This record gives sequence, structure tokens and C-alpha cells, in this order.
Amino acid sequence: MAMIQPPYPRIRDAAVRALRRAAAAFLTGRRVAFAGGLVTLLMVLLFGLDPMLFWVTSHHGYLLVPSALGVPFLLPGFRFVPFADQGWTALGCEDFAALLLVGTVARTLARHRRGYPSSGRLHRLLVGWGALILGGAVSGAFRGLVVARTVQGGPLAYFGYPALGAGFGALWCLLLGWIPGLAAVFAVLPTAAVDRAREWWVESGRLVLVYLVEPAAEQIRSWRGGGRAELSVRRLEPLHDENHRAAGNAAP
Repeated sequence: MAMIQPPYPRIRDAAVRALRRAAAAFLTGRRVAFAGGLVTLLMVLLFGLDPMLFWVTSHHGYLLVPSALGVPFLLPGFRFVPFADQGWTALGCEDFAALLLVGTVARTLARHRRGYPSSGRLHRLLVGWGALILGGAVSGAFRGLVVARTVQGGPLAYFGYPALGAGFGALWCLLLGWIPGLAAVFAVLPTAAVDRAREWWVESGRLVLVYLVEPAAEQIRSWRGGGRAELSVRRLEPLHDENHRAAGNAAP
């Protein structure tokens, strides 16, 4: 009696199609904001990594000079655990500043998309660039307020530290604003460009797989096989040497 197989493939395909429709409905009119916010989130996650901070401080120590005046260091980094002797309260403030940066970029791009749905690529590039600068200024001002509260300064501190934080945050984002700008540019591709890419893939894309990807994969497999064979031979060589020595030292 043949066993009845459960329709797992059909359920999986239906779930994938439902997720695609839901994603398409969610991204309708939100692609630019989603792309800009996503790359900004990746940036703050990168600045929250310990190797990133160690590399910057060891190779570019002069960037620590403004920190001696209480200016927030680099852009806010999103972290899950405190860094060194950082407290949990300071960690929460830093994570909030990072999310404030991401939210400002996404919100600015969303408003731009609603107001100018047919904007050109250069316009979107400049808006994405400016959105990161604005987010850097807002998050830097908040970080400056945290510094002023930590040092328990007077009215001048509550004005000076946020101003310095906003200025240096905007400066950093002026150097890095092209990243969300390019994300906003490529978030909306012309239909003609998409059609040309599909036609190219149908005509030439498979040739790339046949003549480049598959030979490269075959070469990598051959290298791996050769390395494993050489390793096995090296493992057997001491055994042969010991047998040869034992045979040579045997009494006639």
C-alpha cells in the first residue's frame, strides 16, 4: 500500500508566494526609504563592532582628539553589549542615537518619495546624502546632551556639547552620505533597464555560468581534491619511514 506523502512542496511554494506578495505590497512606494534605512542600519551596526573600533583607534588615532573635548566619537554604533567599561545606560543612549539616525534617514526619504514620486536619480542621490547629514546632526545633538548630562555641566555645557555633537555628526555624514544616496538611486530602477537586464540574462547570462562559473567551481574542487590527497600522503609518509627503519634495524 503506497503511503500518502504530505504536500510539503506545495505548502512551501504557497508560503513563498504569499511572502513575496506581502513584501511587494509593503515595498510599494517605500523602496527608497527602505533601501536608505537599511544601508544606514548596516552602517551603525558596522560602527558598533569591536574590530572596527580597534582598527580606527590603532590606525587613525588622531580621530580621538575631538573626544578629549567631549565630542562623540565617530557615528553612533548599535551594540548589544557594553563596550569595555561602558554602562548599560550609556549603551542604551548610544543605541537610541543609532536608531535615531536610521529613522531620520528613512523618514526623510519617505517624505521625499511622497512629495516627488518622479524624481530623477541625481535628485534622489542628493536627498539621500542630505538625509544622512540631517540624521547625523540630530543623533549627534542627542549624544551631546548625554555627554552634558554625564558631566553635569551648566547651561553652557547643555548648549556647547549638543552643538559640537551635531557639527561633528554632520561632518562624518557629509563624508559618508553617498552610501544611502546610492541606495536611494538604485532602489528604483527604470522598467526599461530591468527589461534589458532580463533580456541580457536570457541571452548571455547562462553563457557566463557555463564558461566562467562552472569551470571555476570545477577548478576549486580539483584544488581541494589535490590538497586532500597531498595531506593523506603526508600522513602516510611517517608510517612508511618507521617500517623502513624497523626493517633496517632487524637482525639478519
